[in-house]
Amino acid sequence: MKNFLSTKLFFALTLLCVIFLMYGKAVNFDLLSLDDTTSISNNLERISKVKNIPSLFTTNCYNEEHATIPYYRPILVLTFSIETILFGYNTKVYHLGNLYLFIIALFVMYLFLLKLNFNKTISKFFLLLLAVHPVISSAAAYVSTRAEILLAIFVLLSFINLIDYLESGKKIYLVLYILLYTASLFTKESALAFFPLYFIFIFLFKYKFTVKEYIKLFVLLLVPTILYFVCRNAAVPKTNLFYFLTNPTTYINFINVMALYIRKILFPDYIHTILYNIQVSVTNITITIFFIIALAIAFYKKLADRRIIIVSLFAIIALLFPTVFMYENQVLYHRLFLPLFFLTMIFIQVTDTILKKKKNLKNLFLIMFIVLMTFFSLQSFRNVDKYINSDIFWLNMYKDASNYHMCCSGLAKQFFYAQEYEEALKLFKEAKALNDLYIYSLNICTALIALDRFDEAEKLLLELYKTKEDFVVIFYLSQVYYYKDEMQKAVDFAKYAYTLKPKDEMLLKHIERLPGFDLNIHKHKD
Repeated sequence: MKNFLSTKLFFALTLLCVIFLMYGKAVNFDLLSLDDTTSISNNLERISKVKNIPSLFTTNCYNEEHATIPYYRPILVLTFSIETILFGYNTKVYHLGNLYLFIIALFVMYLFLLKLNFNKTISKFFLLLLAVHPVISSAAAYVSTRAEILLAIFVLLSFINLIDYLESGKKIYLVLYILLYTASLFTKESALAFFPLYFIFIFLFKYKFTVKEYIKLFVLLLVPTILYFVCRNAAVPKTNLFYFLTNPTTYINFINVMALYIRKILFPDYIHTILYNIQVSVTNITITIFFIIALAIAFYKKLADRRIIIVSLFAIIALLFPTVFMYENQVLYHRLFLPLFFLTMIFIQVTDTILKKKKNLKNLFLIMFIVLMTFFSLQSFRNVDKYINSDIFWLNMYKDASNYHMCCSGLAKQFFYAQEYEEALKLFKEAKALNDLYIYSLNICTALIALDRFDEAEKLLLELYKTKEDFVVIFYLSQVYYYKDEMQKAVDFAKYAYTLKPKDEMLLKHIERLPGFDLNIHKHKD
């Protein structure tokens, strides 16, 4: 029995029990009206058919019609596609998939630590803490954060196979390593950070590697990297990296974000669903400075393997720095899933070193583990409730970032679906005031029509019509004139809308109630 308790299988079962005890209720959660609906619910036609799988690699990760979306993550969408093909549209299946992948990722982290000869017992304790840490609780409860979990699995398995190849020279491990690196690339853009990190790892750990072998490995990694960029550039718009790299705001934002992350990792008092354009916080900066000093002491005093510290810090910075390469500076905690593991590696080694020198501190370590495990678990258990359904999700989003136009718009849509049109109109106007987007003007028109405020809707729609002869604007104008009993105008705009989208179902239903609009004659004239 004692031998079984120390096995990998027992630890895997422990993770299974802890994760389902903590996050199992998420299986009954809805999909959320943000990334979940765009990548799954509104994308069913594409992801539910085997024949469409190749198209997942030629389009953005949400919908092929949205050419402006910069996310290219075909492996992520492929997992949703496999689940949909096998089980149909089933929200429980998507949530269960997330939880099982979450467990697999944590177990792969353990295997990676064993490969680097970390203390088994201490590693298990810290991985359990990581599993229930509030900053990554959203990764278990929110289906679309699966990209972070998959990235962790592929990246760490690639490192394990790289180590096996370096130690044995067997080509099968080299092939697996390259395939896993490729899979990580097609899962999330930040996998690119590991291209140089592999070489840093080989150099720091002093594996017997000749210049010729370095060049060979570089070429082998370069081929899938080029393939990735070719596929990505064909599917999504390019990111203006030069703009971000030369903009001082990028680095200010990064410092603010990192300071916030460090504070929330060390003191996870309240975990936001999202933050937007965060300002400099004296508290966050002060905690970060003390944390950096502590890391410097650990490095200088060799409390942790210096190679581990260098590799971990490089990975953390490389993974998180691209998150500020956005025109809108959003802070989302699920991005910490893999970076937090690399930070945990340092914590494990420091703890191991201290306990070897001060064996009388073992009981104190156990007490601290129990306290932290209890505190983190309670926080995470409550935090996942923010992701129960879209209404609760957007209420929390707005509460945490009412200065972000997307949060205003998202909550407005929930009020609209609930037929609370006055609240929806108010929030759509807030969104437009924060960011004067065309879509928000259309949303305001939708709310005005729902409130029977047709004169206001007409005025705004005519303004939009002058700038852009868009199908939606033309269709809305036809509706407004129908409700105002100006039938000739309603028919004229309906005819124009029909020339743009003759198969639109909403338009066809609208046409049926228009006197003087003979669809058959109109078709004949066309």
